[in-house]
Amino acid sequence: MRNKIIFVLLLILTLLLFSSCGVSVKEETQQRKQEKLQIMDSISEEKLLDYVRHLSSDDYAGRLTGTPEYRACARWVASLFQKWGLKPGGDGQTYLQSYPNPYTIVFVGGELSYNYKSKGQWKKKT
Repeated sequence: MRNKIIFVLLLILTLLLFSSCGVSVKEETQQRKQEKLQIMDSISEEKLLDYVRHLSSDDYAGRLTGTPEYRACARWVASLFQKWGLKPGGDGQTYLQSYPNPYTIVFVGGELSYNYKSKGQWKKKT
């Protein structure tokens, strides 16, 4: 009889423990949702439009992969990440990460140049 009482008490304690954990996880999840909503609400439409205007400006000339304008655009975005206090996750603890990527350049007059990597070497077909 005594073992049954101990068993029931342990069962009740276990259920209470798990139910209180569930509430705290639920509350934490709700708190995180609230924080995300506050962050989203803090971003104005005008600021977002300013970012789009800047990214699509002639300064970056279309941001073709591998071009100096593309790299300048990436550095500008990285500077925003740093300003906002985001943790870097790229190469060498920076906000940028390099990877070989073929790209096409369209020159004035319609001439094309396709740049790709083959056997470790960058090649160009025009």
